[in-house]
Amino acid sequence: MGLVSGAARRLGLVAVVLSVWTLGGQASAAAQSQDGASRFERLENERDNVELQKIPPFKVFDNLYYVGIGHLASWLVTTSDGLILIDALQEPYVDHLIDSIQKLGFDPHDIKYLLVTHAHVDHYGGAAQIQETYGPSVGMIDGDWNALAENPSTRARVPRRDIVFTDGDTLTLGDATLTFHALPGHTPGGLSIEQTVYDAGTPYKAFTLGGVTPRNMFRENIAALERIMRIPGIQVNVPNHPWRGDVLQRAEKLAARRPGEPHPFVAPDDFAALLDELKADAEKQLAEEAP
Repeated sequence: MGLVSGAARRLGLVAVVLSVWTLGGQASAAAQSQDGASRFERLENERDNVELQKIPPFKVFDNLYYVGIGHLASWLVTTSDGLILIDALQEPYVDHLIDSIQKLGFDPHDIKYLLVTHAHVDHYGGAAQIQETYGPSVGMIDGDWNALAENPSTRARVPRRDIVFTDGDTLTLGDATLTFHALPGHTPGGLSIEQTVYDAGTPYKAFTLGGVTPRNMFRENIAALERIMRIPGIQVNVPNHPWRGDVLQRAEKLAARRPGEPHPFVAPDDFAALLDELKADAEKQLAEEAP
């Protein structure tokens, strides 16, 4: 099934998936779990509940789809010359990721690039399998490739090092161009991604932070965040964990959106507030680290 031949089926499936999200949201509002946790809280907290985590995929923009699980994101970018996948999840969810792509009407053999935001197993764990099965080139920022070579996880194979990105690099596939930024601190690299998404043809600037919650390299993290803050006009947060941008909550609003209403993912003030929060956290940790 190609990008063009699957278009009609894809539109129908997206409508069904969004309807499922809307109905699920109505049900959860009336009946939370016994401990009072919302459905979204359960998805974040019950990370080992495999069946709960396997949520349906859904369309967010004309060229951007969510194909992740309840607590961990994976994004599919569509272009005029193939697909770009952002993050590969990890077992036992790799088959669910591929199934999600197919349910949306796309062929995983059309994935030309697999971009890994950082060198933690939950983000790169499925990369080697996807690389070997479907043939995309795997790209990660230089610091994380090096970190992964020095300290690979025992829970997943390391993918072949196809592309090494550095801060400021770009990647063009068909009608899409992505720009990459380094955000060290959570890991040594942190592949952050700037791209354009479209809502009924209207363009918006979207951004993926390659890694948040810095663990070290606090000065470098603060400097990188300040550089990102200077990028003009970021309007959409495309996080690599859904709770970092209320992705699933916004998806329900998107499903209920009426003609003429704003897109719930277009929230520049929310993204700016997130950057401020992350910078303040890094500054606090840097101060605590000082002798």
